Amino acid sequence: MEHRVRKILTSLIAILAATNLEAQQSTPKLVVCITVDQLRGDYIEYFYNTFGERGFKRLMNEGLVYNNIRFEFSDIDEASA
Repeated sequence: MEHRVRKILTSLIAILAATNLEAQQSTPKLVVCITVDQLRGDYIEYFYNTFGERGFKRLMNEGLVYNNIRFEFSDIDEASA
């Protein structure tokens, strides 16, 4: 009896591991990264009502939005801009 339970549990764990591995390997259909230089973050929410349903509203509602991003590079000066 114990051998049978162990065999069932081992099979169940193997199936769950294979299913999880398959789910992790799926890639998204589309990846979009939009960066607007010098656009204040609060403007996106301020102008939200003016966006079309299939445009930025869709990206904001169905996509992944990062509100606080910092790119780790040196500040630029006027000579390098």
